[in-house]
Amino acid sequence: MEDLGKIKSALGIRITQTQELVSLTQDKFINQILVEFSIEQAKAPLSPLPINYKELKNLTSTPRKLPPFNFQCAVGLLQYLVQCTRPNLSFATSYLSQFIESSCKPHYQAVIHTLKYVSGTQHFTLTLGQNYLNHPDSEIPGFTDSDWGGSTEKKSFSGSIIYFHCALGWRAHEQKVIALLSAEAEYNAMTESAQALAWMK
Repeated sequence: MEDLGKIKSALGIRITQTQELVSLTQDKFINQILVEFSIEQAKAPLSPLPINYKELKNLTSTPRKLPPFNFQCAVGLLQYLVQCTRPNLSFATSYLSQFIESSCKPHYQAVIHTLKYVSGTQHFTLTLGQNYLNHPDSEIPGFTDSDWGGSTEKKSFSGSIIYFHCALGWRAHEQKVIALLSAEAEYNAMTESAQALAWMK
């Protein structure tokens, strides 16, 4: 066994360490994704999804008149970014993953939109601090939100983040059951977040 010093990269994540902070970024990994999908450097959109993203739910798969495009691969790579360093892509990636088995041209355009957003924000860094060491008895807060019946199947979407001086965990997904009231949708989201907090503590 040999001590190689401070780790600088692992699994596509570039790691920068100081005495107080650890910063994680995937800029090089993102560059590889952009090259693979021929995304040119351009002005990035302001949000991860196009404004008409809800219309994607009403589409069915049609034969592509485009060059071969691996929609599943693009979504999978985005999911890896979400898992590691990019909580701001959680909702977009979760939403796009619904069309993996039946994607068509508008879905292709939507994932390209997301990749262009990633291109313009590839410098984003997730910074983890050690402030919690000074407050060992502090409570760990969690934040949740949900819409109510936002999908065509009337299911609600949940979003949550656990944040204690830095982002510790995050998730966005479609709820498994149909909420009859907006309060029920919020309650479902809070329950999932509470379970995650209990596990983390």
